[in-house]
Amino acid sequence: MWDFKNPVHRDYLTNLISHYQRKSKDKSQNTEEFIDAYSQLMDISSN
Repeated sequence: MWDFKNPVHRDYLTNLISHYQRKSKDKSQNTEEFIDAYSQLMDISSN
């Protein structure tokens, strides 16, 4: 479970999104769903 008040969790999530963004440059890998899902979590955490 994510704890958005915990800076370690937020940093991990940010790094995870960055990882999938890098992987998305390889067109043979479909990472868009992962990026969207994790980005939505970041949006929720900022509320």
